Amino acid sequence: MDPIAASVMRRGEVHLEAEVRWHEEFAEVLKAMADKPPKERNADH
Repeated sequence: MDPIAASVMRRGEVHLEAEVRWHEEFAEVLKAMADKPPKERNADH
């Protein structure tokens, strides 16, 4: 594989890893919100 193709492939991998990491973090945010009563869910904003 030539260096440009390898670099483009690695860029895709990095983007995918970041997307998965974001979804995991967002799932934690949703879980924390679900643990609060409805009136307190938006109190942080």
